[in-house]
Amino acid sequence: MKKMIAAIVCPLIPNDELRRKMRKKFRNPKQYAWEKLNPHNDTVLGSVSNAKMISVGRGTYGPLNVQSFSEEKVMLKIGCFCSIGPDVWFILASEHPYRGFSTYPFKSTLGIQRKEAKSKGDIIVDDDVWFGRGVIVNSGVHIGRGAIIASGAVVVRDVEPYSIVGGNPAKHIKYRFSENIRQKLMKIDFENLDLDVVRKNIDVAYAELTEDNVDEIIKILTQSKGKK
Repeated sequence: MKKMIAAIVCPLIPNDELRRKMRKKFRNPKQYAWEKLNPHNDTVLGSVSNAKMISVGRGTYGPLNVQSFSEEKVMLKIGCFCSIGPDVWFILASEHPYRGFSTYPFKSTLGIQRKEAKSKGDIIVDDDVWFGRGVIVNSGVHIGRGAIIASGAVVVRDVEPYSIVGGNPAKHIKYRFSENIRQKLMKIDFENLDLDVVRKNIDVAYAELTEDNVDEIIKILTQSKGKK
């Protein structure tokens, strides 16, 4: 419960010092070590066996739950400014063999091998992805920039940039914008986005994108501080 409170409430606190105090109140030793390595984001370790298998970009917030029962060197790579809702799970390595005598993990239970689950590869999440509550993302999946994953979705295949998917298995519902707008948004460098510029132009950041205003909005929000 404390982890969930920290993941949801702390990123909403506008004062940096107060936010740090609140996070310190809720954190555990693992979380403390994670924060030392990740001062650039507001993620919270949930159920994670090995934090070294995770990399997270700037500004991303929310709880990280990663399931891995394998010795394979696979990674969860999350980009910048992603929003991760409660109870989201990344299934990084949990595949059972199913073409043989049994799907049961005899090697690990009989002490022959410590971990034996298989993985389909890294999970890669590009910038600006929003995960609703209870999403499950399977191994080997690449989720494109700006995608929205509806609550409860089970993602088993790649998701296109700026698309909305939902269901089990997750299926394409629609694109957020026209192809022209999507192509323009793909050129934004989220890693170097100047938050002072965004703060100064917050109404512009929240304006609905159209074919008529997309160029001007991108120009305003991606300028460097001090430039006009």
